[in-house]
Amino acid sequence: MQPLSAKGDAKAIEKLLTNVVTSRKDAVLFEKVEHAKLVELGLGDPEVEMGLKSANGETVIVFGERGPTNNVAYAMFKGRPEVYRVHSDLKKDVSKEAYDFRDKTILDFDPAKMRRLEIVKKGMSRVVIVQNQSKWNMLEPTTGVASMAKVLEYLYAIKNGEIKAFADENPADLAPYGLSSPMLQLTIYQEQKEKPYILTIGDKDRARRGYFAKVDQAKKVFDVEESLINTLISNMDKLLEAEAGK
Repeated sequence: MQPLSAKGDAKAIEKLLTNVVTSRKDAVLFEKVEHAKLVELGLGDPEVEMGLKSANGETVIVFGERGPTNNVAYAMFKGRPEVYRVHSDLKKDVSKEAYDFRDKTILDFDPAKMRRLEIVKKGMSRVVIVQNQSKWNMLEPTTGVASMAKVLEYLYAIKNGEIKAFADENPADLAPYGLSSPMLQLTIYQEQKEKPYILTIGDKDRARRGYFAKVDQAKKVFDVEESLINTLISNMDKLLEAEAGK
């Protein structure tokens, strides 16, 4: 498996490093142990290794099996003979998948600085909303005053949403995901930004109960929650300011 180069989740990574750095060794079980014993403890061919590099060099910690009480695990520093007993939560933390440490932001923009929003859904009229000096107006499919609260709620649903899964890091073709002829596309122009933010939604990913999606800023195809897309579609016609008395 090739190493993955991707933006990380700073909070998740910081939490992991804090847990590793501040964790304590419960006890030294063995000062030196035969290979057969290492195999028994799950350290002969460890399933989890964690390496830390600093200006002082590199340290690699290897983790073995859980202990008989299930709240401890066995660990060693690579290249040293001692076997330690550590809390099993530490092994659980370092055993997480790459997904847990990746940035899961769908679209990183500022809803309050939106100057134009375009929503195109197959089978529905296009919605266009503009904002200029705190005046919010709908231009399509009808003209009128847009509801600032509802538009911001709509935009924050996207900003606060999370990537559910990473489907394809470098797709050769977007057609298999329904992204070459998208079901839904949102284009957001932001103040002081020349290029728009574009979120494209394709076919359903029935296996993961989500929708395939892509943003223009990256190559990867990912999954978003089905509930988020249903909300975006159902609220398309609710962005106009309600007239008094209605």
